[in-house]
Amino acid sequence: MKPLCIIVTYWLILFANLSYSYAQLPKKGRPNMAAYKAEISRAKKGDIAAMLTVAAAYRGDMLTEDAFKDYKSAVKWYQKALLSKPTAEQQFEIKFNLFKLYFTGGYGIQPDMSMAKLYHTEAVALNPFPIISDYMPNLYLKDFFALYEKAQTGDTNAALRAGMMSYRYKIHYPTAIQMLNRAAAEPDAAYLANRYEAELLKFRQTGNTTLDRASLFDILHRYAQQGSMLAKTELAYEALKPSQYSRQRLKPEEAAALFDAIEQQWQTDYAKEMQLKALCLLVKYQTGNDKIMTLRRLSAIKTNLPSEELRFAEPAWNELQRFEQKAATVEGLAELQQTYGLSGFKIDIGEWQAHFKGEIKSLLAFKAELEKPIVRRLIGDANANACLEQLQKKTANVLREASNPRRAIAFYEELRRNNWLQSITPSLQDAVQAKFAALGIDSTNMMFFYAQGIIEDTKFNNINEGRLFIGNLLNTLPKPLAIPRNTSKAERLRIEEANRKIATEQARLTNFAKLKIIRDIIGESPGVEQIERAKPMLLYDPWLQPEGEKMFFHYTSDSPNWFSGDVKRGNVLYYYKVTRIGTSNRFRLEIQAVANDKSNLVFNSIVRTNLSSDGIFEVDILGSRMTGYAWNISENDYLTCIFRQNQQTLDLQPFGYINRCLDRNHGYHHDFPRQKVNPNDFSERNAIRSAVRAFILEYHSALKPI
Repeated sequence: MKPLCIIVTYWLILFANLSYSYAQLPKKGRPNMAAYKAEISRAKKGDIAAMLTVAAAYRGDMLTEDAFKDYKSAVKWYQKALLSKPTAEQQFEIKFNLFKLYFTGGYGIQPDMSMAKLYHTEAVALNPFPIISDYMPNLYLKDFFALYEKAQTGDTNAALRAGMMSYRYKIHYPTAIQMLNRAAAEPDAAYLANRYEAELLKFRQTGNTTLDRASLFDILHRYAQQGSMLAKTELAYEALKPSQYSRQRLKPEEAAALFDAIEQQWQTDYAKEMQLKALCLLVKYQTGNDKIMTLRRLSAIKTNLPSEELRFAEPAWNELQRFEQKAATVEGLAELQQTYGLSGFKIDIGEWQAHFKGEIKSLLAFKAELEKPIVRRLIGDANANACLEQLQKKTANVLREASNPRRAIAFYEELRRNNWLQSITPSLQDAVQAKFAALGIDSTNMMFFYAQGIIEDTKFNNINEGRLFIGNLLNTLPKPLAIPRNTSKAERLRIEEANRKIATEQARLTNFAKLKIIRDIIGESPGVEQIERAKPMLLYDPWLQPEGEKMFFHYTSDSPNWFSGDVKRGNVLYYYKVTRIGTSNRFRLEIQAVANDKSNLVFNSIVRTNLSSDGIFEVDILGSRMTGYAWNISENDYLTCIFRQNQQTLDLQPFGYINRCLDRNHGYHHDFPRQKVNPNDFSERNAIRSAVRAFILEYHSALKPI
């Protein structure tokens, strides 16, 4: 087998500067027609399809060796088929091939440009036959002669296109190489010449032109490094798409680096078309910010290409248009951030829709996000400004939502120092004053309310940390004023009134701080063990009083995990305590009977709860009997209380011995025991309270006698 370089050199010498004269035309060869005897027989009988098969066999392929081409016989059969009333599709095949045969000449016929142009025109009228590609220039058969003739005048861009068309339309291999040599200074022409020569060698060896992947990538990488746009786009096309050849794949960012090197100063339509195709190819595989920035680069490329040649870019342009439409609103931008996985900024649509819950700092943080350079690069200045305008209109909503003094004062403080807020509308100043009046904020308590906001924003980890923090904070607040000697009565009264307000606000703030510290350390709904551990701090730390005692009472009387109550039946007051067991849906229930200043444990059992899928609480109070020194709890004897959300009374279902404990001698109206304790509270705690009251009043016999 001859080395590749020898064969390539041979073809370059043979074709590179070929100027066809009649003396140089290749002689007619002798195709092997033995395999076509049946087709020849049918063709002689007038079968047009057989005629075309026979003509193609005489014509051979563009890369068929000279010894097997007979253009004279091919023309004879094409002309005969043309006179036999072929279909439009068959007419195109005939005229397209006659155009190629007369353009090339040789192998038994003379070149005839007038006949070639005639058949070319008629073929194009039947079928424009465009060759559309994602990674190569679009080719249109109608343009061939215009490009070919421009190439004769030294137009290298036309020569490049004519060379591509000669090869891609399988017109004439020597013409393809000749045209590419005319444009040899262009990296794309050098790439195509090498590529076509490699495919010719492949054809000679195997009968097809498909290069193996290793050879293809070797050529593509080599010429991509030399600046060929065609090599870069085809390399990306081959290396980005899913493939079993993982070693030869490119990451989107690697492909982007290839395309970044495309010379931006090239202003020809050909260069712009290839830039568009490179970016359209890249955008298919990119995600996130990279994808959007590539779409924006696409929109910046201006070209005079006709619309039919730009169809490949329409999906990307349409996607960018949809992006632009959404990016003009904050809601749309938030959606785009999720859809594309955009990064570098954060749009919390939940806060946006909730008017930032009255928090001006959230709005200003939102504004800062919109003003980030990455946002303007992604969505453009016009869309960023439109979103900021939406934000301006949102400001009044934030002030309306500022439902507590801290938020209102925070808004006021930001308004004082933020030029953007001041520029929105002068009416904000009046709106803030109206909000202050509604919330009772004035110059005497503003600093205390602001301090309250600081406390709300602080997370306390232990009691000592809280005590130190509050002490330091109080030192920054106004102190009672001394009343100077010889002060007038009116002035004395004014100072005394101001001091009373300061003392009141200081006490209110201290109480608020203590409650905040307790909730931070213990939580809103601590478990039973947490409450027991916190008991010494809540009851015996002097600094926390009286708030510590109040919170302990709350935790042990009206919290989800520990609560209590009482039920009056006759002359006896029954006091009950319910404590959750761990984190389960089971609770300990203790009922004390208080009579004649004595307290006796009359019931000690378990309560279990279940919230069904249809929104109904079922509360089971298990039966329990005192046997000697212990309570014997039964899982088989219980009272089930059905607690429905839209029903005022409970449904009671006793099981086991509880069924015999019914005792309605409670002195109330017969419906009262079954009524909910709080009809508007659909909670586990209220369901248990209601069940315990019904149990004590209706099933009194289940209790131990006092």
